[in-house]
Amino acid sequence: MKLPFDIHVFLEDIIYCPSQIFYYFTDEEDQAWYIYVRQRRGPLTIELIKIKAFDNEGEPIDECSTTLQPSRVYDINGAGSLEEEELEIKELEDEIIWFLRQRFPGVNFPDNPPRKKREY
Repeated sequence: MKLPFDIHVFLEDIIYCPSQIFYYFTDEEDQAWYIYVRQRRGPLTIELIKIKAFDNEGEPIDECSTTLQPSRVYDINGAGSLEEEELEIKELEDEIIWFLRQRFPGVNFPDNPPRKKREY
């Protein structure tokens, strides 16, 4: 499935409320997936989402999702110092890549994938 998004790139929208991170990829069978991280005022949530199709605007239509449990509490809501935020985001993204490598061993997930601000 051809994705209308960059794959293997962390798309970040780190603001006070809500902060969000997206990571799109395809598996060994060309099935499209994405990781969606979101944090409002409480704990962040991480979902692994299987994409069924795309609507006319190119937004994914989800088929199913699985909630992932991070190994520790992360805080990416934009309330900390820039250095603290950067460290939290980097550690969280490293954990996401580790998880994806375990779940999808046939996919070549890059070390230190590029990061960019999400465009709307």
